[in-house]
Amino acid sequence: MTKEKKFKGKLTIGRWSDGSVSVTISDLSSGIEFVDARMTVEDFGNCVLGMSMQDCEFSVRGCEHIGKIREHKTEKVHFAPSYKNKKDRELLAEEAIKHLEVDGWHGDSSDLLNHHRWCGQDMYTVSFSRLVDTKEETNEK
Repeated sequence: MTKEKKFKGKLTIGRWSDGSVSVTISDLSSGIEFVDARMTVEDFGNCVLGMSMQDCEFSVRGCEHIGKIREHKTEKVHFAPSYKNKKDRELLAEEAIKHLEVDGWHGDSSDLLNHHRWCGQDMYTVSFSRLVDTKEETNEK
């Protein structure tokens, strides 16, 4: 029998310009918005007033990361491309951080295209993040 897990999260309700209502659920620890449901205003109103089981369309993503913790770090990266077109610069930026994307770390290559991230001598600060298991989950394995 599978043990039930409980998580902390955020529920957000919004109205879109097309008249639909969205209900999203985000995991607090990982920051992942893993459910996005859309429905008509009428169906949403029925739900709020106690007429459950109304129709909606929804998408689910990132469920494997629910409950994980998002870690952040910043690294200095050398980047000195010539003034090429934007697409070439984006590809060069992705290549420049690849060697640092290990152990689940993912860098934001757009930091290398942002002059606010420049720290001199062709060096830029680049943000990296990764999702890791909580200490409790690591101990259970």
